[in-house]
Amino acid sequence: MDLKLRRTGTALTLVGLLFLATACNGDDTAGNPGASAPATTSGAVATVATASPPNASLYGTDAAYSTLLEPGKIVQSTKGPYLQTKIAAGDISKKFNLSIVDKDVLGYWSPDAITEAQVFLADFFIRELADSPLNGGGETTDQWWARNEPLMTEIEKPGVFDNLKVINEDGTSKSLPEQGLWQSKPEYAGFTYNYSKETPRVDAVKLVPTRVFLDNNKCVAGTYEAKYRMPYVMGEKSGFTMVSGTIGLSTCKGDDGSWLLNGHQSTTTSTSSGMK
Repeated sequence: MDLKLRRTGTALTLVGLLFLATACNGDDTAGNPGASAPATTSGAVATVATASPPNASLYGTDAAYSTLLEPGKIVQSTKGPYLQTKIAAGDISKKFNLSIVDKDVLGYWSPDAITEAQVFLADFFIRELADSPLNGGGETTDQWWARNEPLMTEIEKPGVFDNLKVINEDGTSKSLPEQGLWQSKPEYAGFTYNYSKETPRVDAVKLVPTRVFLDNNKCVAGTYEAKYRMPYVMGEKSGFTMVSGTIGLSTCKGDDGSWLLNGHQSTTTSTSSGMK
């Protein structure tokens, strides 16, 4: 049978995807908390960019994966270098779309600030959740943590770190980043992602924002329909590992004005074709 594993993760107790959060710095251009929404001319629904990103031939053209991708940096891992995937600047996951923004958000954050938050969350998703060296064991959890701890608020850190090394007997995990921990099981001996420094490991993505709202401390939160795939080989077998589900991420501004991951919630399922 094809592999099918479920991965759930939450750093917090959530009700209706409301994120607990640390106090964060608001956007000065958006007015004071409780103020009416500022006037804006950015209300048009964002359209999908049609221009092909650089080296688009490296990425899948399946209609089920609509996110615009381009080559990122070459990442060194214990399993060899690989071309990390990057979400292109013109993709809808990085665009302000008034139709999915709760009205009260504009009382605290300007369209420009919301866009900045969306860019941070989309980049963090692809770089550190879906396509980090930790996925497949190319680095240790301690290495992943050292790189990403500075990108999180204090309330987010404990839940993320505690769950990095946990996988349950039924295959479920609360790990925030994708790890592919099931690959260590004997029945998957020889399994490896099919990538190189010229070819990406994640070759197709669908990251579609479905809602932008305020978390409990008036910081920017978003929910996404997410799906991505990775080519693999295992002896004479080959196919794709696909991860799909729903993801919620929250971000606040730190004291220095940079965006920080503040909360997360996800329910995803991993499946692999070709494992007959």
